[in-house]
Amino acid sequence: IKNADAARASLSASYSNGDIVPYTYYAFRDGDEVNYITFLVSLTMICISIYHQRFNEAIKNEELEFIAHFDEVTKLHNSQHFVHALNEYKESPNYRYDVNAILFINVINFKTINDQRGFYKGNEILKEIGHLIEKHFPNTLVSRQSDDHFLVLSIDNDVMNKINDLNEEIKKVDEEIKPEIRVGLYHLKEKEDVYRAIDKA
Repeated sequence: IKNADAARASLSASYSNGDIVPYTYYAFRDGDEVNYITFLVSLTMICISIYHQRFNEAIKNEELEFIAHFDEVTKLHNSQHFVHALNEYKESPNYRYDVNAILFINVINFKTINDQRGFYKGNEILKEIGHLIEKHFPNTLVSRQSDDHFLVLSIDNDVMNKINDLNEEIKKVDEEIKPEIRVGLYHLKEKEDVYRAIDKA
């Protein structure tokens, strides 16, 4: 006991003179550093988790926005976009009811292409046909309605020549099967429902 008291007295005297620092002081500092590092690591992980969550939400929102306006196979606008855009355009002074017309394009016997070439190749051909339609009807509304059906807003009087030229190019998409199109044309009436006009086309 005497030796222990002497050791404590010596340690206390040395500490007060600035010679040494007690072990408990180091232990306290080391504990603080560990807690601080743990806090930083936890904060970093939380920030990364929040970033990934926000990033995934942004990607999901972009995908939903794309699906709302575009067709996933052809990357053309979908029929909902076509109807919405046409409803807006027909209210403008540029719309001409005697000239502008809705074209309903049907690729004939496309089931044969899917049966003989497979669905993957069939989708590639659909995409190519969609691009050809855009090529022959530029600067206007072009969309894929569903399956092998497309919608176009014709904006000039040269529509028959464009349809014939388009049909000849579509035949070259598959030289063996030679797909063709049939086209219905309908002039929208004032205040007529666009969906009903598409059905008539």
